Amino acid sequence: MSFAVLIIFALFLNQINNLPITKGAFSLKATFWGFGVLGSVLLYGISIWFFMDKLNTSTLEYQVNSALTTVLSVWPVYAYIALRGIWNASKNSGVLAKLAARYFSIFFVSIIIGCALILKFQYAAALIIILIMKKQRAKKLPA
Repeated sequence: MSFAVLIIFALFLNQINNLPITKGAFSLKATFWGFGVLGSVLLYGISIWFFMDKLNTSTLEYQVNSALTTVLSVWPVYAYIALRGIWNASKNSGVLAKLAARYFSIFFVSIIIGCALILKFQYAAALIIILIMKKQRAKKLPA
């Protein structure tokens, strides 16, 4: 899944860079608060819901790995679009607003790097989650 998202992202990179949001067509306030903050919170909530929904299935091993890969693959793409939009929207702002917005953009870069690093260890993370869930399920079963 992660490779598929990466390939699709690479194929559409020119189109993504020509979107109004990535060109900085919107105001810094709208881009930062709407797309950067609110969008991230919504995506985070959807990611948690999607991941937790997969933990309740009977095919635990496959579902955990699949959900983890999907969630960690989508975040860098969204972070790239938000980063570029905030960075370009800050060009026409004052010095303080520009510094604050670009600092936030660099924070988004850390999210991209973090997801890329965690994605390399997705199987280890999935194994830990699976073991914890199996242990919890074993406690719930009547003896």
